[in-house]
Amino acid sequence: MEVVAKERMSWMLYRSNDEYFLSILCGTVGIYEMAISLNKIETQSFKKEGEQFISKLAQSVRNAPGSFTNRQCTKAKSAIEAWSSTHAS
Repeated sequence: MEVVAKERMSWMLYRSNDEYFLSILCGTVGIYEMAISLNKIETQSFKKEGEQFISKLAQSVRNAPGSFTNRQCTKAKSAIEAWSSTHAS
């Protein structure tokens, strides 16, 4: 797994083989992380538009996290936690 792109204190985009995972910081008073897998359309949009697309997607998740709860991915969360534990600063 590798970090493809990131925006400090906002989101991190990871890639594992051909899969992309987006980890987004959400919340106002209480901060929490939401991890989703990008679908094919989102992956294509990222490849075409770059980080600007991911920033918009992260903001959409942050603005309406309830709309993305069905997209939360335990596989993504586990992979991100494993990467983070080996790349802690």
